Parts: sequence; C-alpha cells; structure tokens
Amino acid sequence: LISIFKEIDYRNRTMKMKDLEKNSADENSHQPPEKKRAKIQKGLFVVGLVLILLVRRLVNSYRASIDVPLAINSKGEQNLAASSSGIVKWPHPPKPKKLNHGKVVFLTQDTGDGSLLYKRVFTAPCEHGLLVFNIGPAPDFAPYAYDVYEDAYGYADNGGLCPIYPSWTATQKATFPMWERDDPTEQRIELGEIEQKISTRVVTHDGSKQFVKQGGDFVIIRKGNFYNPSYYRQLQEHVRSFPPKLNTEELKHMLEEFEFYDTEM
Repeated sequence: LISIFKEIDYRNRTMKMKDLEKNSADENSHQPPEKKRAKIQKGLFVVGLVLILLVRRLVNSYRASIDVPLAINSKGEQNLAASSSGIVKWPHPPKPKKLNHGKVVFLTQDTGDGSLLYKRVFTAPCEHGLLVFNIGPAPDFAPYAYDVYEDAYGYADNGGLCPIYPSWTATQKATFPMWERDDPTEQRIELGEIEQKISTRVVTHDGSKQFVKQGGDFVIIRKGNFYNPSYYRQLQEHVRSFPPKLNTEELKHMLEEFEFYDTEM
C-alpha cells in the first residue's frame, strides 16, 4: 500500500509541474508586444555592452610603433621601420579628433658625452604618407644646377585603427643640425600635393656649384602611400630642370608646378 501511495503522489506532482509549465508558456505567449520588445531590447543592450568591453580590451592590448625613424637617401624606396625604443602600449583616447594637418618640431638633445643629437619630429595623419627632401646645388660637372638630396619617406595606417589613433609620428636623427638658426622650431604642415618649405638649410658637398644659392628642406604630406622610385625619378627630373639663377619665390613657384604621373599603374 505504501508503494502504491508513493506512486500516486509522484504522478500528482508530475502533473502539477506540467500544468505550471503550460500555464507559464501560455502567459508568455499572451504577453503584450511592449513587454516582449522591452525584453528583447534589454537582451540586446547586455550583448552590446559585452561586445564593447571585448573591443576595448582588444584595443588596449594592441601594441605598435608610433615613433619610426626615417632614413635618408632612400631614392624612392620606403624606409618605414619600427623603432625598438618606440614600442609602447597605446592609451585609449576617449574622443580622438581627426587630424587635418601635419607638424614638424626641431629638437636638440644632449647625449651626455659632450656631443649633441639633432632631431626632426614629424606628425602626420593616419593613412597619409610623409616625404621630406632637400634641394641644393648640383655637382660642378653636372649639366643641371639643382638636385634632390636626403629624401626620406614614411607611411602608417596604424593597423587599420585610424578612427581611434588618427595620427602617427616619425623621427629623423643626425649629428648635425637639420635646420638653420633663423628657422622656426615648430611648424604646421598643410596636407596636399604642394611642397612646403620647413628649413632654409641647403645641402652642399665638395665640388658643388658655387653660384647656386637657393634651396632648402621641403615636406609633402598627402593621402595614401604615394612614394616610389617612379615618384623619385620624376621629382628629381623636375628639380634638375630649374634654371641656375632663381630667387626664393621663383624656386617655390617652380616646385609647386611639379605633378606626378603614376607610370606604374
């Protein structure tokens, strides 16, 4: 008898649980649309919050070089290389602003052994290339008056994270000053295809033409990874076409006439 009563009690409990589950399902099926919509929105909010936290963790763990050395005399070859001293953990800026210009700063550093280290620190927008070069007198034996010297180039897309990290920095180092005393030590660089003069320093070598006095350091910051051997050759040919007797404004005007035609497309 005890076994029979236990079996009857177990069946009664099972039937009650099924009735409760059925009633709960019926209640959910008859909920008004507002309540269903509120539950869905709450679920989406939780999922979105989790995704945001995951993305922030991923971004904060991203490491890249934001300070890259620019080698000279590249002749159109890209020379973007990571600096072992420039590998840092990027902070997470709250609201980064898109950069609509570049910048150059001239710095002098005491090395501690009685000598000085000279730096040019450039800042450019993400996904923009930066070209710096010098125009100076050609050798005496050359049939042209001017030539291109010390060209250096860099480009960075910040690992595809331009909306978060909208700029990149490049540094040139030398044991000699890369600017003249009267040159501004900090300058804004406009974006585009026009070369902007940042220094009146003129690179000369033994045997350079003595009557050629004009020249200086120029910078181009423009969208895309634009510099290549073809660009270098066309720029060099354009500079070598300058007449020997130029004033500052004439040199600037002739340089602005340079147009690059991509022959490698």
